[in-house]
Amino acid sequence: MANYISALGRMASEKVSGAGSDFVKGVKGAFMAEVPALSAASGFKSSLQKYSQEAESAVKEQKINNVISLEMVRQLRAVNSNIATQTRFAARAEQRAQQTAAFAEETEREKVIRDDRLL
Repeated sequence: MANYISALGRMASEKVSGAGSDFVKGVKGAFMAEVPALSAASGFKSSLQKYSQEAESAVKEQKINNVISLEMVRQLRAVNSNIATQTRFAARAEQRAQQTAAFAEETEREKVIRDDRLL
């Protein structure tokens, strides 16, 4: 029985709030019909709200795209840095190879000179 009464109470409160909401909407509609300037102002307000929401979403999207672009720039910088480092390593390895070859030649010359003196 208590469930039945509470269900009836909920139904009654929904009906009353629905009727009150419908009444307010009706009064607003009648007032808008009588005062066209208010109707135009209301339409202008809603269009401004729509425009501002579109602008906000565009700004959010642009921020997301900028984040992606900044990340891409960071990755490109890292790749360029790695390439420059590898190029330096390769150049230094080539210099070391040339220096080692020159040192080997010099050592060989000294050995030949030393052998000539001993003979």
